[in-house]
Amino acid sequence: MPYPPSRPAYQAKPTSPIPISEADSRQRSGSTSSNRSLRRRPVILNDNPTLSRLSTLIESNNTKEIDELASPDIVGSFEAISKRSREGRTPKRRASEDTKYTTNVASQGGKPWYLLPQYRDQLNEDSKGNIRTGTLEALVERLTTDVGTTDPTKIAESKKFTSIFLMTFRTFTTANRLFDMLLDRFNIQPPKNLTDPERKDWKANLCLPVQRRVLDVLTVWLEDHRLLEEEPYISKHLTEFLNAIDGPPLYLTATAILKSLERLTFTVPSSSTTTSPKKSRKSKAHKNDLLKIDPSDVAEQLTVLESSLYMKITPQECLTYAKTQSGGAVAKLSDFIGTHDKLGAWVKLSVLNLDTLVKRAETVDFWIKVAEKCRVLNNFASMSSIIIALSSVVISRLHVTWGHVGRKSQLDVLLRYNEPTGGFAGYRQLLNTAEGPCVPFITMFLTDIIHAYEQFDSQEGGQIYFFQRARWHEIITKMLKFQSRPYCLPASESTMNFIEGHLRDGNQRDQNWYWNRSQELQHSELAHADIRKGLEAAGF
Repeated sequence: MPYPPSRPAYQAKPTSPIPISEADSRQRSGSTSSNRSLRRRPVILNDNPTLSRLSTLIESNNTKEIDELASPDIVGSFEAISKRSREGRTPKRRASEDTKYTTNVASQGGKPWYLLPQYRDQLNEDSKGNIRTGTLEALVERLTTDVGTTDPTKIAESKKFTSIFLMTFRTFTTANRLFDMLLDRFNIQPPKNLTDPERKDWKANLCLPVQRRVLDVLTVWLEDHRLLEEEPYISKHLTEFLNAIDGPPLYLTATAILKSLERLTFTVPSSSTTTSPKKSRKSKAHKNDLLKIDPSDVAEQLTVLESSLYMKITPQECLTYAKTQSGGAVAKLSDFIGTHDKLGAWVKLSVLNLDTLVKRAETVDFWIKVAEKCRVLNNFASMSSIIIALSSVVISRLHVTWGHVGRKSQLDVLLRYNEPTGGFAGYRQLLNTAEGPCVPFITMFLTDIIHAYEQFDSQEGGQIYFFQRARWHEIITKMLKFQSRPYCLPASESTMNFIEGHLRDGNQRDQNWYWNRSQELQHSELAHADIRKGLEAAGF
């Protein structure tokens, strides 16, 4: 009686100790009882000829051949089942393995060893192919590796990685070291012991694409990431490197970069041309009286001023702000933030300095009109400063003054944007839908930058935490995206001088003065209210 083999199907069968004729005889002449004791394997049919043959045997009642078809070649059947099982089974990978290897494995398929990235094992990626951590060598290698496809999605991912790297690299290395590493990649040498065909393949499919990619990275660094402004000393070395490329196929690319370098070197810095003002318009003589100025004129000149400061903020300052919120390293960012505070101080001072109730109410109405105009101009920075000042305790508790304000409902509408719930969701929505030039309210972005610094370690397991840099890149890109949309507003020299003078003066008072003056006015208003009630009760 045949039994399933105890050894794996791929091993040779041992020689039967029973003579072939006797074994064959036993197989053909089994009794009814022995046939009943034989447990047939299920008939596995995976092709039409076998199915047709089985149908014919059943019709002719040929039990012998049916038995042979159903059970004799057990080893072969097991091999077929095992093969199908292996073909249909996909090896599972744990989530941690996916994080590290998913994209690497996919990107290596079919490439010879000499075309594979040298530091591929030093990058950790999530299941979507986003880099979480990596060594500097591995990140630079990825930066200078050609996508090798026309897939728009892959090309977009490569551009995004380049942008993240070039915006944030100063948080984990120096410009000098990066420049040297890029030159090393350009001068990449082939592995040893390559055959002539392999060397030719390596040069065409790795060396030349890497060299092109290095030049692309240098172009993006120069054009979009402030190489000349942040590292002007590198321009000399860059020029020497590009001049050394004197032949095809990269000569034209190198020449184009040299022309860009020359153009940017002798171009007036963009910060001085951020706005293209229309012809100056004449403002009415105001004789230093705020209420004699057109609120729209004040809103426009505030927008010109705030926009010019906003345009000067650099990504590097935003990254530095994560660690320190003061000092020369964040000077331009501090100037923009400081204007928000100075404007708020001026608004409060302009109300509290007035002794007349009607004048205070008119001044509050004036600033509400300015805030509304700023809203129309997408100047959310000035709008925020004004409405915060008007809703502050030192102003809001002057109830009698507010009783004479005619635009309180308009202020309430604007204040909805200033609610801090949802990380200032109202302002975020405004910025997402803003079209044209804009001066954003940036408090929530600065909070996000600091949060990303505190939430994630800059290094993880000795590697650069690139995911943290990607988060910073996302925040800063949203924060500075309006720098490419300048205003074109008419200049008003007299109004601008008036604004700048009051911004300087507004910050000279300490908080105690505001509180004491507000309290004094509140008591005065209550006293006058009591007198008025008494007169009304007396019939006057």
